[in-house]
Amino acid sequence: MGAALAVVGLAGVIDGLTVGTKLGWTSPRVLVELVVGAACLIALVPTERRVRAPMLKLSLFASRQFSAINAATVLLYGAQYAATYLLILRCELTLGYTAAQAGAALIPSSVIFIALSPASGAVLGRVGPRRLMTAGMVTFALAFLWLAQARSGSYAEAILPGVVLWGVALGLVVTPLTAAVLARGQRRRPRRGLRHQ
Repeated sequence: MGAALAVVGLAGVIDGLTVGTKLGWTSPRVLVELVVGAACLIALVPTERRVRAPMLKLSLFASRQFSAINAATVLLYGAQYAATYLLILRCELTLGYTAAQAGAALIPSSVIFIALSPASGAVLGRVGPRRLMTAGMVTFALAFLWLAQARSGSYAEAILPGVVLWGVALGLVVTPLTAAVLARGQRRRPRRGLRHQ
């Protein structure tokens, strides 16, 4: 039941927001999708609390650490996707790149991320996730600051340094962030009714 509510809820809200600008926000289709989607997502929480094997144990959110890590994840990926969109626009509108060139501008960040992630995982056990995540967040800020200043010049001068920093930031953040969430999710408190066994 919870899976069905999640699918219908997300599909309704996402499609409603997607077609709303084209069909109009008062269109019957858009209104129905948004209302039904929102109702399903609201009903998802009490439904998940009642079932014996929920998709996600809501008790995890009682942990400040778990909630903080998830909040950081939402903010991080939200900022990253927004920056990707804005960087591609800047490359096309300000620097005169074609759509293909603008899309290819971020390829080095992916290569660096893939190369750096295993090393980040190896260091994780020695320094802990907090230091790596902090270093990665700071590096993200430096990357975004550099790219925000890109107004002219060649790719190597205007874009590449920021993209390299972006890849380093991803390599530092993603592995410890994932490891911290999974580690916290695996910690289970013993049930009171089973302590005497």
